[in-house]
Amino acid sequence: MKKSLITILMVFTFLSILVGCEKKEVLVDVVVTYWNGWDSSYVSPVEEYEFNVKEKSSFEVVNANGGKLVVTIEKVSNKEVAITTDKDMCIHGNDGTILTDYTKSFTIPVDGELTIVTPTSDEGILYTFKIRRE
Repeated sequence: MKKSLITILMVFTFLSILVGCEKKEVLVDVVVTYWNGWDSSYVSPVEEYEFNVKEKSSFEVVNANGGKLVVTIEKVSNKEVAITTDKDMCIHGNDGTILTDYTKSFTIPVDGELTIVTPTSDEGILYTFKIRRE
């Protein structure tokens, strides 16, 4: 009985250490592009940024137009990263609808990407986030 209890405690301790060792730091690649609704031949400049950030820290994406988006890494797990932004944004869809689903909270899959866009109808800024582990 004592041996079983010790084994269970050792396994529990080992699992606790593994969970506690989950790396809470990620690389975030951000690609900024622009769009407008009145020039079908418009070609957006592409701005690329890389940030090495930890959970509960923030970074600023300052675009070429002087606009700024502050992003906070709220939670990092092995599968996804939860972020918040200082401005209302929308998840980008390719269907051309007017963006009305404003939010400041998003989830990005690790080794995946998410594109969010300013909630405007004439022109706007797209931010594409890619999460990588070091």
